[in-house]
Amino acid sequence: MIGILDGGLGGLAVVESLRRRLPDYDLLYFGDTAHGPFGGKSAETAARFALDGAHRLAALGARLILATSHSMAAAAGGRLGDALGIPVFDPIPPGAARAIARSRKGAVGVIGSPLMIGTNAYGRAIASLDADARVHQSACPLLPLLAEEGRLKKPETNMIVRKYLIPLKSRQIDALILGSGHYLPLAAAIGRKAGKRVAMIDPFDAMAEAAGRFLRETPDFDAQLPKTGNLRILLSDIPPGAEKTARFLLGRNLKLEPAPR
Repeated sequence: MIGILDGGLGGLAVVESLRRRLPDYDLLYFGDTAHGPFGGKSAETAARFALDGAHRLAALGARLILATSHSMAAAAGGRLGDALGIPVFDPIPPGAARAIARSRKGAVGVIGSPLMIGTNAYGRAIASLDADARVHQSACPLLPLLAEEGRLKKPETNMIVRKYLIPLKSRQIDALILGSGHYLPLAAAIGRKAGKRVAMIDPFDAMAEAAGRFLRETPDFDAQLPKTGNLRILLSDIPPGAEKTARFLLGRNLKLEPAPR
């Protein structure tokens, strides 16, 4: 099956996007809610729990892993695949490539957690593709809270989004990478404040596209993955309100299960 690694519930906002690119595959979601989210933690802590979560997914039968937490992906770098010996995809390389492809002027904005922005993961990924590209980044720590509360169209949300985007708009970006699954429900509000000339970049869709391409190119590997369309959601802790938040982010009801220890 395909494992989905996240630091909490935010990756649930990405599941339907993954389904569009990877229909029918069995998906096993692990959200490390006991320790995450990791956006405000150190890179060392996020990397340690990313490796632990990836090992847990592999032990449960995941043969390929999609890391939907930008913070965990940025902190762990390419170490997850090396440590497990199975294919691991994260949003940063394909997201960077899509941003370069869609930017007309090479002025790319990135919004994400303080940890992810602090690692400059997108800056390095974009520079490896286009040394002349300019990358401007802004940490947006309040947006996940607003998304989980469902405050998508509230005046305070628009005000906070506008504040976060002012530094990027002043740099005249023409592509904006949404560096968190929590930002997808807020994409309309972010797009309005960014402006019509700024391309919204969904790095999770780019990641799923890259994983789909890999599976098409490795039919023997692909044949080993079950395709019954099953989705399980495992959490290391099920806090109060988790069901409501999961239902909002996922768009439907689904049972939340405690992850095996």
